[in-house]
Amino acid sequence: MDFDIALEFAPKLILRKLERLKFLRENPKYHPENSVYDHIKIVYDRCESVVDEECSHNSILRLASIMHDICKLDVVKENDLGYPTCPDHEGSASKLMNKLWGTSDYQRWCSILGIRNVFEHQAAQDIVRYHMAIKTYGEF
Repeated sequence: MDFDIALEFAPKLILRKLERLKFLRENPKYHPENSVYDHIKIVYDRCESVVDEECSHNSILRLASIMHDICKLDVVKENDLGYPTCPDHEGSASKLMNKLWGTSDYQRWCSILGIRNVFEHQAAQDIVRYHMAIKTYGEF
């Protein structure tokens, strides 16, 4: 599913957050993309290119890739180098997903993305919540 098609039926809140992310540029050392929005689109496209349409994981990755950085502007701060940093953006995004699950427009959008039940939504939410943990993987 093309990124633009995936967003066609997204709730207005999600679309507003994504639109605002077009203006947030992070440290190019870690995020060479022009904006967080561009980063989200790239992650979505990469996930979409490696999954099988017949696989339920596809829908989970679709939702997680769109939502993983959706709350960066909610928590943005400037670091010592003058770049934006977004501590616990993943926690904020996970909480947002939990809150939105109770709304019909969000559930309809999840269904369009292929999320069939609360367990698949929870799997996507877990990916979002823990996606920054990869930085410390193997350090324990």
